[in-house]
Amino acid sequence: MDKVQKWFEEKDAWRNSKINAQNQLALHQNPVVLARDIRSETASLKSNCDAILNKPKPKPKEEPPKDAETKAGEANASDAKEEKMEDGTAPAGDAPNNDAGTGKPDIDMELD
Repeated sequence: MDKVQKWFEEKDAWRNSKINAQNQLALHQNPVVLARDIRSETASLKSNCDAILNKPKPKPKEEPPKDAETKAGEANASDAKEEKMEDGTAPAGDAPNNDAGTGKPDIDMELD
């Protein structure tokens, strides 16, 4: 980003110097800077800056997973999934809270 800032400041100084030089001339004299000069300076700045600004960010380094914590967490999760009652139904905490079998959940919420 420092390079982009430096190039911008250089082009800004170039523009300011050309504006000051143009202001010193009489209206009937030929201009100090032509449109093609401005276009070439703009294209130069754009090509230099785009190469830096459009460069993809480096990928963050991946931390190796801690095997002990990962394995312990997976074991606890699989035990909870396999927990069923003896008759094959899910425990009461896993069943949705329905209101008198209407199929609608029992939720008391204020709606706008």
